[in-house]
Amino acid sequence: MTYRKSVLCFHKKPCSPHLEKVAPMLSQISDLLHLCHEKHPDIVLVSEYFPKLIEVLKELRTLSRFAVRNSINLLIVPQCDIFNPLTLLNDWGETKKRLMTADIQFEATQIPDKTFIDSIGLWFDSCGTVYAFPKNERVPLHIIPGHEDIIVAICYELEKLDSHHFNGNMARLLLNPAHLGYDDKASIRTLKFADTPHFLIPDSCYLKSIGASLAEKKILAVRCDGANPVHTTGILNSPSGWTIEHLETSERSMFLQLANQI
Repeated sequence: MTYRKSVLCFHKKPCSPHLEKVAPMLSQISDLLHLCHEKHPDIVLVSEYFPKLIEVLKELRTLSRFAVRNSINLLIVPQCDIFNPLTLLNDWGETKKRLMTADIQFEATQIPDKTFIDSIGLWFDSCGTVYAFPKNERVPLHIIPGHEDIIVAICYELEKLDSHHFNGNMARLLLNPAHLGYDDKASIRTLKFADTPHFLIPDSCYLKSIGASLAEKKILAVRCDGANPVHTTGILNSPSGWTIEHLETSERSMFLQLANQI
């Protein structure tokens, strides 16, 4: 049996402030989807911190319709810019109020309301539902309802994981949207793995504490990093059984057609 999943990683180019708005971002993603032709992505993974959350909340219906119309699952991680008027910090309590007002389902978590939140994951399902989960150290791994094969760790959450986080889940793919850029081997690792899938490639430095667990469970980690995207977007490990059936790269994106022998 073969498990297949295709991921289009999209990242904002440096010094592109217009992409803080939703419409220009969706326009560029639409152009990339058109270029994919018959190799249609299951997931569009956008790097962390754009657009801004305020802009996203204004355009929820537009984003949801875009995902449904294009038959994709869209994962964005906007920067939180909703401030508590008393503390002037963007905390979970204020963000949660806005999500509830917008009727967005969000992750059940015990994070205190006054916890600082600098970004939040938003999964726009191809069926029209929206699911939100805050980036935080207390709950660094997120499971998408209805997509139990997919787990998400936002940026540095990846380094807060340990083996117990993978007990009992059915994950095949770990998505890591980020804006950090200090491991510059991701693209090189991806290209080598695509050419020679059985070549032993060292795991990313991000995976020091969980590399063995990912290898044991054959979970592939895919990172979309906006800080230095030409080098830091790509796969972070090379568990057995996985192959890259198709790979396309550009200045703005990386398209991965992935397969795993289960």
